[in-house]
Amino acid sequence: MTLDVLRRLVSVGTTLALGVSGLLAPKPGEALPVCPPGNGVSIDDFIMWDGTGGGPAPVPVRSLGACPYQRVVKYSTYDITARAGLDYVGVTEGTFTIPANVNSTAVVIQIISGPKNGKTFGVRLLDGAEFTDPDATVTLRDP
Repeated sequence: MTLDVLRRLVSVGTTLALGVSGLLAPKPGEALPVCPPGNGVSIDDFIMWDGTGGGPAPVPVRSLGACPYQRVVKYSTYDITARAGLDYVGVTEGTFTIPANVNSTAVVIQIISGPKNGKTFGVRLLDGAEFTDPDATVTLRDP
């Protein structure tokens, strides 16, 4: 939708909300689709055995139950003992998708080559779902 169309919809009293996969405009009397209660999303701590070559670190994300709607979740990374730009590619605000009727996926963070010696960084889920555990610690290990 263009900004002009959005302005016209808002000016005539149409309710708009950011939803499961973009802008949704429910029909009159129709509620926005939501996941059933108890489908909280959590992100798991993760150990990346990267050697010195770097590569993708698939940090596991789980939902307590499958949701009948796609969810687009925002996340960010933060330094603990590892440093963004030196040990891993930092993300200020990224997104990933949990497809409809799926209860597990991964946030993929790129690890930069070089020795790590047990350095850690965090991944935080920000928005797009109900969270039961929104923070994970990623530990980088050399073999």
